[in-house]
Amino acid sequence: MADLVLRQAESEGSWNMYAARTEVFAEGTSPRGAVSLTRGPGIGGSPEEIANGAECWTVFLRGSPRIVLPRLCTPWYYSRWSLARGVDGELDGVPFRLSGRSALRPSRRAVVVEGAGIDVRIIQRAFSPVLIEQDEQVGLWRSTGWELLEASDLAVMAACLFEWTGAMHFIQTPVIRQL
Repeated sequence: MADLVLRQAESEGSWNMYAARTEVFAEGTSPRGAVSLTRGPGIGGSPEEIANGAECWTVFLRGSPRIVLPRLCTPWYYSRWSLARGVDGELDGVPFRLSGRSALRPSRRAVVVEGAGIDVRIIQRAFSPVLIEQDEQVGLWRSTGWELLEASDLAVMAACLFEWTGAMHFIQTPVIRQL
């Protein structure tokens, strides 16, 4: 049974479209409480970010805004573009960076949340992605969802962002993606 259960509040068609106004796009339950995602117009940065639909993503945990990513692009293809370049955000006012790396070697593939005192990584181990916080495994992804062992608030929110942005792309082998 999965510990983290996520559901999109919007239909699949609008999920992949630019969020023209701020509204709730996803909700879920976790061992750390209710989690939700709002998306809205982002802060324009580079011309590429504007063209790819930069949005402001806010992750709420137990009703309070915890993570703000002001320049994350629209989900799936464009959010992957953002993550490959790295996205700066804030966790309770502390700056951090969310990024994804893809490579042929499994040891080089990862989705990383890092900053001052922040170190959460999602990497591939054996046949399944795992969630690592401060060099300790705290979660395991199964086909039914995330099983979170003793995950902190940050680890839960990182798992949510992993799912909502389609970041499994970075963990899978690039050879499979080309088939």
